[in-house]
Amino acid sequence: SSPARWPGIQSGGVTLLPNGWSIKPAGEQIELGDFPTHLEVSPDGKFAAVLHAGYGTHEVKVMEVASRKMISSVILDQVFYGLRFSSDGSLLYVSGAEDECIHVFQHRDGYLTAIQPLQIVEKKETFVVSGLDIHKASEQLIVCGLYSDKIAFVPLSSDRRPSFVDLPKGSFPYEVKIAPDSKFAFVSLWGGAAVARIDIAEQKLMQLWKVRSHPTEMLFVDDGKTLLVGCSDDNSVVFLDAMTGESKEVLQTALYATAKNGSTPNSISLSPDLSVLAVANADNNNIALFDIRERGQTKSLGFIPVGWHPTNVRFAEQGQTILVTNGKGQSSRDNSRGPNPLREPPKSVREYIGGLFRGSMSVIAAPNPQQMVNYTKQAYANSPLQLDNKANINEAANDSVIPQKLGDPSPIKHCFYIIKENRTYDQVFGDIPRGNGDPSLCIFPEKVTPNQHALVNEFVLLDNFYVEGEVSADGHEWSMAAYATDFVEKIWPLSYRGGRRKIGYPAEGSNAIAAPSSGYIWDQCKKAGVSYFSFGQ
Repeated sequence: SSPARWPGIQSGGVTLLPNGWSIKPAGEQIELGDFPTHLEVSPDGKFAAVLHAGYGTHEVKVMEVASRKMISSVILDQVFYGLRFSSDGSLLYVSGAEDECIHVFQHRDGYLTAIQPLQIVEKKETFVVSGLDIHKASEQLIVCGLYSDKIAFVPLSSDRRPSFVDLPKGSFPYEVKIAPDSKFAFVSLWGGAAVARIDIAEQKLMQLWKVRSHPTEMLFVDDGKTLLVGCSDDNSVVFLDAMTGESKEVLQTALYATAKNGSTPNSISLSPDLSVLAVANADNNNIALFDIRERGQTKSLGFIPVGWHPTNVRFAEQGQTILVTNGKGQSSRDNSRGPNPLREPPKSVREYIGGLFRGSMSVIAAPNPQQMVNYTKQAYANSPLQLDNKANINEAANDSVIPQKLGDPSPIKHCFYIIKENRTYDQVFGDIPRGNGDPSLCIFPEKVTPNQHALVNEFVLLDNFYVEGEVSADGHEWSMAAYATDFVEKIWPLSYRGGRRKIGYPAEGSNAIAAPSSGYIWDQCKKAGVSYFSFGQ
């Protein structure tokens, strides 16, 4: 068997994550707050605003790009995704999520001053503000209502009321982009695998164009003739004809072109000269770069390793710098003052998993070709994935019943999959001498959990065995599908922190949008012709 490796700092400055991936981020790393979800650079390129929408404090921070210093921070009751500077950079508009408003700030030299917010609907109603864009000609914002299946036209003057356009049920509108000609708005339907084309003057839904699963961020190229759509549940970026909706090209963003669903490309950005497309692969912990100068002949430039779970990527400083927000920062953290059978923790300390992550920003100088070669090698070295997607075992005992290669015969006839949550190894099995456990943390020893101890004594004890999920919501998805979509990852912190209770539990069949396009374990059994029976999950 392979020697045990514990998550944390390894040789060479690499950090091994609990999920088997490693990170060694390029560039400079700057600590942020709880789960940064949106990043925008001011029109003059001098400042970057970062929206935080995790389990803990919701806030918007402003960083001076040149000095890498945080200039200001404003705490808000609740935000999600949605951030836009005015064309002159003097105003910053921020999504208010369940508070059903757009927060408006005067912006000057990195400092924010709150002015009267724009209320879209009453707080008791359900719209849930997400992406937004500014239609300068008509002096209004076009705003996505994530949980309403609507978009709103919100006048910038307070004497006019918002108007609304209905979208298909289950759309979950995520982001809106106004075309360069200002005649049409395009809305990514996170739950609809489609883009909606809206006539702005008529305030009317004109077309629905199918794309891949979970479209999120969008960009225009070719003077507005082509729309780029990042599809986070499909490892892809789709190029659409912005007049007809015809698919022109589809880029695969994963480390391997044949990789299964799960790279999660949830943010895209263009260099100022429109030649390079950057894509944030959240679950590969890297940025994919593409040369898109020749339409239909896009070339991969390689990958840049960044922090854990990148949520946004933007070019800055005339394309000489790449900014990346990492939702989970540089590593997981322990709850050293958490549950312990031998002592009571201080009552003022609450070390809940939802609040143990600190986001970060990777600030990376635009790499030259040789640097891209080195970065790409590191991105592949950080990944546990294999080219053929197969789980091949290099070493196994001669009498092992585990097949060494996919498709090899095995005497195994039935598999039992038993899921238990909300307990650590030490809390249950810390009393087993042969395992790598801490008895002082064992709250449920053998006399309390005889059945679980009987299972490991008769079969196998899996110590040094870690999980991908942080809470029940994403944990069940990882257990059932080996993947939690970006919807689950971004929504569970809002659901768990309470808020106005409009955002419910996002997983385990409660929302169709939560289900990954690759399906669950029973879907794969059915596809492979393997019989199965679920006793409940």
